[in-house]
Amino acid sequence: RDSVASRGLGDVYKRQDPKLRQRHNVQTVTNLSEVQIEGLQGVLAVKAPKGAGKTQRIGRPFTEWALKQGGGMMAMAHRVTLIAELSARLGLPNYKTDPTTLKAEAERVGGIAVCSPSTARGDITELFPAPRFVFVDEIAQVLQFAADAMCSAGATDASGVYDRLLQIVGDAQAVVVADAGLDSRTIRFLEKARPGERFTIVEMEATCLLYTSPSPRDATLSR
Repeated sequence: RDSVASRGLGDVYKRQDPKLRQRHNVQTVTNLSEVQIEGLQGVLAVKAPKGAGKTQRIGRPFTEWALKQGGGMMAMAHRVTLIAELSARLGLPNYKTDPTTLKAEAERVGGIAVCSPSTARGDITELFPAPRFVFVDEIAQVLQFAADAMCSAGATDASGVYDRLLQIVGDAQAVVVADAGLDSRTIRFLEKARPGERFTIVEMEATCLLYTSPSPRDATLSR
C-alpha cells in the first residue's frame, strides 16, 4: 500500500479561466490551519474537500474574530437543515429563533446564521442591511439555488434573492466563502459583486491512498 498526496482537486475552475492567477492571489495549503484569518480584508475563497473542517477551521475562527471587531456578522448556507449546524458551530443565533426574541438575541451576539434566500426577508434586511463580515458555506450550491425559480423569500423572487446576495457580498468589509466545489461561476459572482478587487483563493490539497492488487502469494497467505 502506498500513501501519496494528490496534486490538488482538479483545478477545473483554473483551467476554465487561465488568467485567474493574474487577477487574484492563488495559493495551495496542506492544512486549513495554515490559512490566515485574523485581520482579513476583502475576499477569501477556500476550496477544500468535504470533511476537511471548513466550518471549524475557517468559519469559526473568522466568526470569533469578527465578533471581537464589534459584530455585524452573517453566516449563510443554502439549506435550512444546514443552518442549525452552522448556528451551533459558529455560536450565532439561528434565524429560525422565535421572532419575538430574534432581534434582541442577534443584536446581543452581534451576528446571525441564516438560509441564503431568507437574507432577503424583511426582518433580516432590517436587522442586517449591510453585514460587515460574511461567511458563506457551500457557496457554489448557494448560487445554484439562487438561480432556481423556486428560490424565494416572501414576495422576493429568485432574482431579488440573487441581487441581495450581490449587495451583501459587495458591501462587506470581509467575506469568506468555502466549498469543495468552488468553481468559475463562484469566482465570476464574487468579481461581479466586488469588481476590480484582488481576492485570495486558497486550495487545500487532498490526500488519498493508492492500493495495489495483492500478489497471488499474498492472497494464498491471507486465506
